[in-house]
Amino acid sequence: MTDHLSVETLSTYLDRELVGSEYRQVEAHLESCLQCREHLQSMQKVVGRLQAMDRLTPPPHLGFLIRRLASTAASRPTLVERMETEASRFTVQAAVAPFFAVVLALVVIIYMLSWGLHHQDTGRIPVHLEPEPVTLDSPRSSEVPPDDKADTEMSRSVADRLFDRSQGVWIERGLTDGLQVESMSVDDPAFELWCAAHPELQELSSLTGNVRFEIDGRVVEIDFSGR
Repeated sequence: MTDHLSVETLSTYLDRELVGSEYRQVEAHLESCLQCREHLQSMQKVVGRLQAMDRLTPPPHLGFLIRRLASTAASRPTLVERMETEASRFTVQAAVAPFFAVVLALVVIIYMLSWGLHHQDTGRIPVHLEPEPVTLDSPRSSEVPPDDKADTEMSRSVADRLFDRSQGVWIERGLTDGLQVESMSVDDPAFELWCAAHPELQELSSLTGNVRFEIDGRVVEIDFSGR
């Protein structure tokens, strides 16, 4: 067993699909690993919120969309298949269709995070970051009053990511070109789910103001000034 349990293993454990020695190994690891227990508790909270939501019927074309998503994702889209099965049992007027779309988006995000983390665990690609050039004639930090030091910093390393400040925005270095920037609140459910899967993202709140970074193939910008 690796140092930490993968999201796929924790999800299988939550679904009570582990038996015999596998179940005992996971139980033993959870007893000795605080980080994995906290990760499991976060996943349990997300699942509990989804189960507490009212069950609504999607628009007629939802079944087609779910099947298309499932065919392009991993080989075991268990959450998507369950959603498709549950959705076929209920009926609802078209007025509540936007609300159900939000619920579906949450389920798809959880599934994609699980799939992405599993592949990160099985093979990480090293990224080489070029060192930032040093200018000898740049003003020293000692010349800046202590209260204004945060406003003069141009580069910082937070949550294993390198950020450069441009026009008041902290931008992650090496963002994928061509991706549209999505503005998001710290209270957005999608961001809470990312933090549950990537606890280190909570460290981004140490960057005052707007922070732009890439997560699961999306570029988002979040204002942490309220934190």
